[in-house]
Amino acid sequence: MKKSLCLLIALMIPLSAMLAACDFSRQLGILTQSSEQEAEQEAEQVASFRFRSHGDGTCSVYCEKMASEIVIPSTSPDGDLVVEIGKDAFSFVGGNTKITSITIPDSVSTIGERAFYQCKGLTSIIIPDSVTVIYQNAFARCTGLTNVTLSNDLKTILGWAFSECPSLTSITIPDGVKYIGEYAFHACTSLTSITIPDSVETICENAFADCSNLTNVSIGKGVKEFGGAFSNCTSLTSITIPDGLEVISSGAFSGCTGLTSVIIPDSVYRIMSSAFSRCENLTTVYFTGTKEEWNNIIKEGSNEPLLAAAKQYDYSPAPETNGGED
Repeated sequence: MKKSLCLLIALMIPLSAMLAACDFSRQLGILTQSSEQEAEQEAEQVASFRFRSHGDGTCSVYCEKMASEIVIPSTSPDGDLVVEIGKDAFSFVGGNTKITSITIPDSVSTIGERAFYQCKGLTSIIIPDSVTVIYQNAFARCTGLTNVTLSNDLKTILGWAFSECPSLTSITIPDGVKYIGEYAFHACTSLTSITIPDSVETICENAFADCSNLTNVSIGKGVKEFGGAFSNCTSLTSITIPDGLEVISSGAFSGCTGLTSVIIPDSVYRIMSSAFSRCENLTTVYFTGTKEEWNNIIKEGSNEPLLAAAKQYDYSPAPETNGGED
């Protein structure tokens, strides 16, 4: 009996050791697998890029693999300077929710068409001073975008650049910008204030249309062409047309149902059709010229609210020099 018991114990010891070894191997395998998964996840968090050389020592950059945080390099592996974020560089069919932040190097001068189109997870962007032009739809439909810092050397904002960014609460257009394209800030419904500097010469059709919470607008004196820029800005209550502007374009303030007063300079000689259509609450027009000069202005059709409003001629910002009413 003792011999059998000893033999059983002798057999159990190596078996126990084998089981322990198996358990250690299993745990080691789990740890190894976990480490590999962590390494894979870490690798997934690092973006990769492809580059298109321009043949002159510069190149465009495009996204090869997405990550939540994007840091765009200033040079390609071949040593070309990255001067452009290419067309559709970070946009994908159906939108992109993965990207939450982007760092643009100060080598970039151009942000291409639809470069960040529908990057819905992006909340803020700083555009370096090296950038001079933002192309069509570059940041359009970035629905989470709340804050944008534009380049101080920016010259051109092309059509739809920031269209339908409903979370954007403020934007400062730098002095130096000359051109704001059609629908550039269309339907930015959280935007409450906009200042257009004196450097801007052209504001295209519907540039700020449907910005329904826009209450304060300052238009610079350099504006020469003024499309239907503020149509359907229903929270806008007053507007001052800059001195020097000659034509108020068709649909300029159409559908601004909250508009109650407008200041029009004597430089204006033509008000195009529907410039103030559907502005049913417009009650007062302040005109800096004489009644005769007002009557000489060409006023095209569908401007009934403007025609019906009370007129104050020879208007000056100083109350003591205001003229008489109709």
